[in-house]
Amino acid sequence: QAHSQSTGAGVTVAVLDTGVDPSAASLVGHLVPGWNYVKDNANTNDVGALSVPTHPTSAGHGTFVSGLIALVAPEAKIMPMRVLNTAGCGTIYGVAQAALDAVADGAQVINISFGTDTAPSWNVLADAISQVRAAGVVVVAAAGNDGTTEQHYPAAQSGVLSVAATDSSATSLTTFSDRGDWVSLAAPGEDLVGPLPGGQYATWAGTSMAAPIVSGE
Repeated sequence: QAHSQSTGAGVTVAVLDTGVDPSAASLVGHLVPGWNYVKDNANTNDVGALSVPTHPTSAGHGTFVSGLIALVAPEAKIMPMRVLNTAGCGTIYGVAQAALDAVADGAQVINISFGTDTAPSWNVLADAISQVRAAGVVVVAAAGNDGTTEQHYPAAQSGVLSVAATDSSATSLTTFSDRGDWVSLAAPGEDLVGPLPGGQYATWAGTSMAAPIVSGE
């Protein structure tokens, strides 16, 4: 039904995450050059040891998120911006710089499938998001997986589409999804199947997975 309305043709989605495996079958032909803000080079490969293709760690997160965007928007281009290492750690400055660079490189949508419950003490990310929005670019972020109403950042920042996760029935929020009047909308976030590095596929759940469904649409 979504594809009858749009397939994402002419749209580039920047995925700020752990990078992407360019050999993943569902991503071949979708990728445009990005940047690695962890190593400060052009290698955006999503790397890390994966043992079983079910509920993996942070390694493979960016590949999975990108796969969901490709599923929803099969003609969209994906720009991998590696701002997180294999442990899922990065810097606020790196995220802010990646968002600004993505706009400069032609992205129309920015997907951020991570965050923190602690409001950033620096304004650098909020300022970057304001500049991105002023350029007409959509910023989508995961609402968080604590199952509370506590605000999650950058999802709770002004101008960001914050995405909660619905369960497999698509009628209720999952128990883990954050919620509240600061959340913009909800999308499927449970029992989703997507690619992992090395040709694997996994079932994963989280608002991290709900966000790319929105970014793809």
